[in-house]
Amino acid sequence: MKTYSTSACSAALTVLLTMVCCNALGADSATVASASELLGDNCVYQYKTEPVYDPKAKKVVFTWMGKTGDIYGREYSDETKTWNPPLRKAPKTIMEWNRDPADRHNYSSVVVAPNGHFLVFQADHLKGEDGYGMMLYAAPSPGSIDGEWSNQMLWTNSQAAYPTAVVAGDSIYLFMRRRVETVWRIWQFSKSSDNGKTWTEPRTIIDTEDKDDGQDGYQDAGQDEIYCVAKKFYDPVNKRIAMTWNLAGGGAHNLLNKDLYMAYLSTTDDKMYAPTGANLGDFVDYAEMKDAKTKVQVLATEDQSGEKTGPIVDYVHHANYLDDGKFFVTCNNMSKKNGKQSLLWARWTGEDWKHGVIEEKPFKEELTRYSCVQQVRGSHFRVSIIDDTKARVRIKETKDAGETWAQVHEEVLDTQGREINCADFVLPYRPGYPQIMVTTTPTGTSLHDTNPKGDFPIWAMGDGSAE
Repeated sequence: MKTYSTSACSAALTVLLTMVCCNALGADSATVASASELLGDNCVYQYKTEPVYDPKAKKVVFTWMGKTGDIYGREYSDETKTWNPPLRKAPKTIMEWNRDPADRHNYSSVVVAPNGHFLVFQADHLKGEDGYGMMLYAAPSPGSIDGEWSNQMLWTNSQAAYPTAVVAGDSIYLFMRRRVETVWRIWQFSKSSDNGKTWTEPRTIIDTEDKDDGQDGYQDAGQDEIYCVAKKFYDPVNKRIAMTWNLAGGGAHNLLNKDLYMAYLSTTDDKMYAPTGANLGDFVDYAEMKDAKTKVQVLATEDQSGEKTGPIVDYVHHANYLDDGKFFVTCNNMSKKNGKQSLLWARWTGEDWKHGVIEEKPFKEELTRYSCVQQVRGSHFRVSIIDDTKARVRIKETKDAGETWAQVHEEVLDTQGREINCADFVLPYRPGYPQIMVTTTPTGTSLHDTNPKGDFPIWAMGDGSAE
């Protein structure tokens, strides 16, 4: 692994070397805070990653899924500026799974439990001998990935997938999708109040079925698959977890997709609420999504007219909170029909949604995609952007809740012939290196290929700021 020193360089040359050599793998992170570092190459490319910062332990933890479904990890210490295990050695094996194929749907979700232990959730999207399952792995000691992790099978039915865990006070909320039928997929949550030892029975919170007619049934448009896969954030002031989702289906699994919605789960009563504050009960149905009074619909997208032209709304979108309690949403909207690919924001005014553009380009098959959002503080947000070159990651930020945006960093990675698939911020925000986790995908391979052959490198990346 290459290393280089700045001890003999002037400050100006140091900055120049950082920008020019930003793809130098294995650079000394204490010396060059913006250089990327290779975390490993045994990775099945994933929809998203969830690097997490533990402020008590002062560590960043990265996890990813290997080619046989194993979960690997590394931690970075803010205090010692070192990696555990060291980058030149094999990563920590959190759990061996040995799936063939591994299936990239089985990515992990990571949280720091109230007792300080790292918890990793992984869904078994494939149907193995043990059926469908949701797994929970727990670190043996608080603030560390070392040692032998425990494992627990939580549920084994209805194809649990896309786990996202959120710590809210003394409780852990686990969100997941469950399959009812091929093109009917609902969103549920479960809660643990004892650091993950026991869990409530999963309960539906988003569903396109009409809950008032007393019968099973879909909406007329036939897009009854809920995609709510992105990271979710807890609002400790108002005790709520906001979430965004889009719909997919259209006659076959994930054939078409449309629209963007937002509602929140109140952690005081575990009921769903509209942006207006209207109580929606145990779950949001399709009528409530489309009701103009609830304002649950954030964005109405163009009709795809039966032709799949790529995601109209990309599957990763986020909801955050401003200091005044208003919601701030970020997403992609790609329209071949309208000839645009747009990175968008929406802000709740208290009465309606105000919309704006982060950046916009003419539509082409190689899309520029917003990947993740990071709230620095208040109205100050950063977004990571994967360029259409599929080798460059850019960071843009707003300090006024979306009104103006400025690019603050970009980095071109040596992707070893792969394309960057996701570039996710370490959350919550903390200054210094590292800031982003980057995974790659095989060039020219369909995103629906769940088991591509080969090695896929994965990096930790800085944001260009000095230590």
